[in-house]
Amino acid sequence: MKRQRGKPMNERGRELRRDLAVIFIVMAVSLFRPSELLGISTFTKTVLANIKPFVYIGLFLVWSAMVKRSIINKYLRDYLLAVAYSGVFWVLIRTIKFEMTIRGDRLNFFLQYVYYIPVILIPTFTLFSALHTRRGENYRIPKALLIPVLCISITLILLVLTNDGHHFFYGLKNGVFSVWEYSYGIVYYIILIWITLLITIAIFLILIRAKLPNRKFTVVKPFIIITVIVIYFLLERIFPRIWEYFSSDWASFTSLAFIAILDSCITTGMIPANTDYEKLFRALNLEMIIADDMGKPCFVTAGVYAPYIIPSYAESDISEHNTILKTYRLNPGMAVWKEDTSKVTRLIKRLQDNRNELSSKNELDRENVNTKLAIQKAQENNRLFDLSQQATKKQNEALDDILEAYSKEKEKEKKKALLAKAAVLGAFIKRRGNLVFAAEKYGNISSGELKLCFHESIRNIELTGADCFLDFHLTEDKRIGMSTACLLYEIFETVVENCIDDFGSVFVRINEEEKRLSAFISIGTNRHLKEGSLPFYVLADSDNGSLNISFSLPTEGGEEL
Repeated sequence: MKRQRGKPMNERGRELRRDLAVIFIVMAVSLFRPSELLGISTFTKTVLANIKPFVYIGLFLVWSAMVKRSIINKYLRDYLLAVAYSGVFWVLIRTIKFEMTIRGDRLNFFLQYVYYIPVILIPTFTLFSALHTRRGENYRIPKALLIPVLCISITLILLVLTNDGHHFFYGLKNGVFSVWEYSYGIVYYIILIWITLLITIAIFLILIRAKLPNRKFTVVKPFIIITVIVIYFLLERIFPRIWEYFSSDWASFTSLAFIAILDSCITTGMIPANTDYEKLFRALNLEMIIADDMGKPCFVTAGVYAPYIIPSYAESDISEHNTILKTYRLNPGMAVWKEDTSKVTRLIKRLQDNRNELSSKNELDRENVNTKLAIQKAQENNRLFDLSQQATKKQNEALDDILEAYSKEKEKEKKKALLAKAAVLGAFIKRRGNLVFAAEKYGNISSGELKLCFHESIRNIELTGADCFLDFHLTEDKRIGMSTACLLYEIFETVVENCIDDFGSVFVRINEEEKRLSAFISIGTNRHLKEGSLPFYVLADSDNGSLNISFSLPTEGGEEL
């Protein structure tokens, strides 16, 4: 199967248009400062200079709204919002201090001290956000790292704010201490070293984690943004006049730079984000609707081709024409899915018609035979259904538990994670049942059917944010024994369910060697398999955050493993 990497074209197009719009706004705003070079009046220059910071603030607030909507991890969301709000605060303080006339040393010093609060906080929370790259949605920074870093940053901020009492940040210069004449103290240089250390570690983490695990592919967007930032600061040192022409607003550019780096991590998938709850639900292969308490459909899966009309009083199954609507209360709302009863309805009607045709014994006998055949066929289907249910009993029970947990869960992020797990289990239940029916009809399984099983499971695993790849080296007309096909798929499902809460990547390779199917499964995870969860002939090992599984089975089945 050819791997489909990246996002759909329309989604990439939206991201490109958004990035171009932001670049255009920033380039336009950069012309506000050198307005005197363009012959613009003093009044217009003043207006543009006052508009400029609010344009940046608007960009920061729009980005913070995007973070609130799309970031799953609560702690990560708080760190990203702290970066955005610190940038807003920094631009405001910078505007008040440098664009307005402030009289008095005390007030000027206060603004200058407060100016350093976001200078310290933005790199601090950027580091915390960088630690979440390539982590699961439930990741939390260890307290042994989080608390010391926060304490150091807060201590440095307090030392700056209380400088008038000790002068370790700004000190006397030639016996004078004023807003225009002062010297830098030891705390100033400690802050420079601390900020440099935070930024260096954050950028290092982002760059080393830009490479996809177990792949040659590397995310390039963070590299591009970091390169632009480096060019900006090189211009400041080497070509100061060119730097001043484009943007000498150090606070606004630095805030925007940090946000751009973090946003690139979000859009490229390095930081776990909700790619859209509605898209996730519609991607499920289960024909299901979630409605509100008034019976109005809120979300419809891809398998449902027309919306149902759901009575608001529905508390149990509803029969309508040849369809039974199954309901499950979610509190609030309800889940509804459809079961087709057209075959059973036709069979019942046929029996009723037979009773009305008793005038001819031959006609009655013939109809009775047909009816018995239909009943036998229905019984056979029931038998196969029971086999399918028995084979997926564990997954059905797990799916019931997930639906029950979903109905009780209040947090949207956790509910989204539960839906993703339900998608993975639903795919296995569906495809495992298909194997039962295919084997009953043909006596064995085609490699094409087996490939569809793995393809659908992997497609649903991708909804969790994992990067997946299927390397299937069997011809479409190859026939595989029922026991081998089922064992191969069940072992894969066991490994997937064991690591479902901590996916980074999933790689599956299947090929045939000397009339035996060889399988290799590699999952990027820190989880370990439970002892005894796999058959004895399956080899498993963990290496540097990767769980590797390998085994082989006879192609035609029925042999000693």
